[in-house]
Amino acid sequence: MTRLLPYWPYLAALLLACAALALAFRSRVMRLVRVAKALSTDKRLPVGVRWMFRIGLVAKCLPVDFGVDEVLLGLASVIVLVFYRDEVRAIVRETGGASS
Repeated sequence: MTRLLPYWPYLAALLLACAALALAFRSRVMRLVRVAKALSTDKRLPVGVRWMFRIGLVAKCLPVDFGVDEVLLGLASVIVLVFYRDEVRAIVRETGGASS
C-alpha cells in the first residue's frame, strides 16, 4: 500500500503565497487611490480638469450605464498628459505613487 504525502505543507505554502499577493495588490490599490485623490484636489491642475476627475471618479462608484465615467476620466487624462505632464509627475512623486 502506498502512503500519500501529507498535503498540509503545500496548502500552507499556497496560503502564504495568496496572502503575499493580497498584500501587494492592496498596496498598489492604495497607491492608486492616493494618486487619484491628489489629482482631483491639487491646485496645480486647472479647476475644470479637477472637476472632471472628481465627477468621473464618483460616476465610477455609481451604477451608471451611459459610460459617462469613462468619457470624463479619459478626456481628463488626455488633457493632463498632454498639457500638464510635469505637474502630474510632481504630484505622483509627492504622493509616493511612483514605483521605485
